[in-house]
Amino acid sequence: MAQRLFDEIKRLIDDTLSGVHTAMPGTITSTNGMTASVKPSVTFRTADGKSMAYPSISGCPIVLPMSANGKIGVAFPVSAGDACLIVCCESTLSQWQSGNYTSGLRFGLSNAICVPCLLKSAPAAVSKAKAKNAAILFSEENEILAGKDEIHVKFKDTVSVKIDDDGIVGDVNEIAKVSVKEDEILASLNDTTKVSIKENEVTAEAGDEDHSAVIKNDGATLKCVNAQATVSEDEASLQLNEDTGIKISEGNLKATVGGNAKIELTETSGEVSVGEKSIKVGSGAAGIYYDGGHYIEAKADETYVEGNLHVGGSLIGG
Repeated sequence: MAQRLFDEIKRLIDDTLSGVHTAMPGTITSTNGMTASVKPSVTFRTADGKSMAYPSISGCPIVLPMSANGKIGVAFPVSAGDACLIVCCESTLSQWQSGNYTSGLRFGLSNAICVPCLLKSAPAAVSKAKAKNAAILFSEENEILAGKDEIHVKFKDTVSVKIDDDGIVGDVNEIAKVSVKEDEILASLNDTTKVSIKENEVTAEAGDEDHSAVIKNDGATLKCVNAQATVSEDEASLQLNEDTGIKISEGNLKATVGGNAKIELTETSGEVSVGEKSIKVGSGAAGIYYDGGHYIEAKADETYVEGNLHVGGSLIGG
């Protein structure tokens, strides 16, 4: 008698619990806005022991990580074929959805909501997030990693931006790079063409150091192999090579061509020379000097021709 009573109570409990649903894995079959139709991925057993598939459930609200009534959150596509968790609520959803209460089964299939992303195995980003102790937002090849000490943005393994305590580093195909630090901004292309910006200094290179420009608060230098131009507050120079160039400073100009021809000008004098030949002009005097010590000098109304004094066109003496 007692056993029969126990069996009857157990059957009654089992029959009651068979209509109580909590949560189960499923697959999304279609979506419409923030609702989905889902198909449970598990089966249930009938009273006679048969295994039966659950029916599809339509109109399930989709749960996404959002707040502020949908004004803040993370949105991602929820599509047919996605795995999900089906959660059956304690009461009907009608009062929450429309404000009108309708009776229904507690924990019934009609009270189900859909939580996307119930996966059988973890994607690689999960292991990476654990190793980095970071949050990762990813979409196939693209990724945003936010950790305690760094933020890293990656696009298709071709473009990346990293932010950490050292600064910001950007990379495009490992060809074009930009680095922003507290004391320097550096941009490079193919590791050969570079621009560096520091306090009071800008440096640019095209290929190597032999093709460069340097700008500082006290001047600038432009270099191309052996040719170099330099400008400062009180001087400017252009040097083609070791033997040819020009230098200008306040009240002075010097030029050399091939190391043999030279020009020098000041506020009060000037000289042009080619080898041993030269012309000199000074305040109140001028002279021409040429091979073998020959020369002509003129001072006021006096002229010296190779040491002989001429006054007014007449030879005075030697």
